[in-house]
Amino acid sequence: MDERRLKQRSEMINGKTMMLSLRPVVNHNKIIVNLSILFGVYLKGKKCTNLSDGVDVHLDEKNRVL
Repeated sequence: MDERRLKQRSEMINGKTMMLSLRPVVNHNKIIVNLSILFGVYLKGKKCTNLSDGVDVHLDEKNRVL
């Protein structure tokens, strides 16, 4: 397994650091898959890209993907 995935995960919500579990549960994964499908259908033919978990997205000062 990738060493980065073994480290504790966190995300910022309203300026507070929230710790995340290392591995989401099955029901969480099912929800993510369903949302990803819905977003993918909605975004088809548009400039936007649907990304799933595990992807680092870096933005510039204008919130554009680098």
